Parts: sequence; C-alpha cells; structure tokens
Amino acid sequence: MPCAPSETRSNRCFERRADALFELGDAILTAEAAASPVHLSLEPSHRRGWGSLYAALNRGRIDAAALRGLLDRHPLAAATGGEPPVYAVDVSVWPRCDAESSPERGYYYHPSRHSAGQPIVASWAYQWIAQIGFVRESWTAPMDAQRVHPMQNANAAADQVKALLDRSSPEEAVVVPLFVFDAGYDPVRVQQGLEGRQCQILVRLRAGRCFYADPTGLPAPTGRSRRHGRKFDCKDPASWPEPSAEHACEDGGYGKVRVRAWAGLHPKVQAHAGRGSRGPTPIVRPDYSQERQRHASKGGKRGGRGRPSSELARLQERFEELAEQVLSGEVERGVGAVAAQLLNGARACTATRLKAIEQEDILARVEELESIVEHQNEYRRQAW
Repeated sequence: MPCAPSETRSNRCFERRADALFELGDAILTAEAAASPVHLSLEPSHRRGWGSLYAALNRGRIDAAALRGLLDRHPLAAATGGEPPVYAVDVSVWPRCDAESSPERGYYYHPSRHSAGQPIVASWAYQWIAQIGFVRESWTAPMDAQRVHPMQNANAAADQVKALLDRSSPEEAVVVPLFVFDAGYDPVRVQQGLEGRQCQILVRLRAGRCFYADPTGLPAPTGRSRRHGRKFDCKDPASWPEPSAEHACEDGGYGKVRVRAWAGLHPKVQAHAGRGSRGPTPIVRPDYSQERQRHASKGGKRGGRGRPSSELARLQERFEELAEQVLSGEVERGVGAVAAQLLNGARACTATRLKAIEQEDILARVEELESIVEHQNEYRRQAW
C-alpha cells in the first residue's frame, strides 16, 4: 500500500527502524493510557509485533535536525494570515517518583501530584516551544523540545529560541515573531540572552516583582549617588505612577480590556556575572536600539535619542572642562568628586556608544552640576 506524503516525510527523519518508529509514534498519539511500552503494541495503529517496538527503542535512530526542520515547514494553519507568529515557551515535567535509578531527575512543580504534601515531585523536565494563534481554539504546533538538566537554569530557553530563529526561512525572517514566557522565566536573562535578535518577548511577571525608576533631583554632595529612584511594586497599586501609555477597548469575548504600560523602569539584578566582586550591580534597561535608529534618522538639533558621535565628543569636552576647574581649585572637593564620577561614567558610556537613556541621564547631571558651579562662583563673588 502506498504511503501518505506526511508519512514519507516523517520516515526520512528516522535513520534506522523507520517504520517501527513511525508506528510507535502513532500508538503514543492515539493511546489513552499505557501502563508500559508493551501495551502500545496492542493499539490498532501499531500493526507490528511487540518485538519490533523494543527493537525500535533499542536500535532506532532519529535525525533530530531533520525532524525540527520538518516541524518548521508546517506552521499552525490558523496563524498564516499575515499576523506575526506567536510561540509559547514553557517547561513540562514527566513524573518519575518511583524510578530512583533514572538519571538526571530533578524536583519540579506539578499541578496535580504531590510529595510530602507539597506540589513538588521528582521528574524529568522538558522545555517546549509551541506555536499558538489568536484564534480561540486548542490547536497548537509543537516546534521544538529539549531536555532540561537539573543543574541547568530554565532561562536557557534563550539558546533554544535562537536556534529556532536560525532555522527560519528568509520569508519568515521579515516578520518579527513574538515569544511568550511564563512567570518562571527571568525577563532580564531572557532579554540579555536574545539581545541582537529580531524577535519580540513577552514575559509574565509574578505578583511580587518590583521595578525602580531613575533617581531624580540633585546628586548628593558627598558619598555615592543614588542609582535607583521611586519603587514600582506590582502588587501595590498605590506605588504605580501615571502610565506612559494606556489603551482601553471592548472585546466580544473578554468584555472591557484595559492595558497600561510604564516606561523607564528597571529591576534590581541579583544574579549577574560580577556578583561577589564588590563591583556595582549592573542596571539592565530595555533595548532601545530600534528606537534610537528611528530617532537618529530624523536628524534635528540633537538627533533624538540617537545622537551622533560629535555630540559625544562635545559631552566629553564639557566633562574635561569641569575636571580642570576641580584641579585648579575653582570647585569644592565634594562637587569635584561628583564630577569625577560623572567623568568616569561618560568615558565608559562613550566606549559603548552611550545608550539613549544613559545619554539623557548624564546630560541632565552635567547641566545640574554646571548650575551648582555657577551658584558657588556667585556665592564666592559676593563673599569677596
């Protein structure tokens, strides 16, 4: 009997025991429950004997790269209407509580099974990437699955996402895909792992997550300047400032929908590369590279957020003039210490091309410092 086209393409992904592996896959998909692998051989879709099932598991070989390519060529049918593809990233566990000799077991959360009164069981973890659509249906298209080692952080999904983006065709690369992550993923690490990639990310935040605005006001005359401003607590609406953008509409399925967004916030990073070195904690901000390019193309007096290198050179000269005033004694030591800190920050930011929000922050501090110097000079003239 001739094979169906889908069966022929799937068999090309199986290097050894192709037919037995294909029928085993059919049995797994159609079986309601199987106490052991041999019960799968009793399914109607498995037309071979039980011996071929164990031979496929023992000696069969699967070309993982070819199988991933086959899945990539068959996206979700409901998501091919010109909309950007949406992919959900999450971890699914396979409980192995009684399999004490199974290697690489870890303790993971399980919604329905408990151990010692806690929803944590010994199991294997698999990280999935599945394509979903905006249509209200339960169909999904699994694109990739990888085993997660117990010592491996779940935020290694960035490597899995990058591998999926590398396999996309040139036609698909034109549309920027959206990847949706659950609350178990750290948005900072996901952003850093996917930096420079053409993709959008949406990470669900836990209720107790906190963010901070940039510090405002004049810098302290002595001591280190503040690095964090007003606190934004997700579970405390009283700490929420006015949103940067807001949208409200009526949806037929969900009723009244209200979306609010706050820009200019950053989290406190605890796990970073320099932890334990007594150095400053890095401040991770959203990637404004596309916004900087858009503003830079507009030109203007200051070029928007994407200032040219000449602006950076003028900013460096202003800092050097302030440093000379400190050395000549025209400025007090307290103000000079602040100027030195700003000078070092300007040099570091100049080396990294000064991200947009850092440019605005440093320029504002320079203007504040110049006003302080002018006030001090005016006070000295009156004293003389």
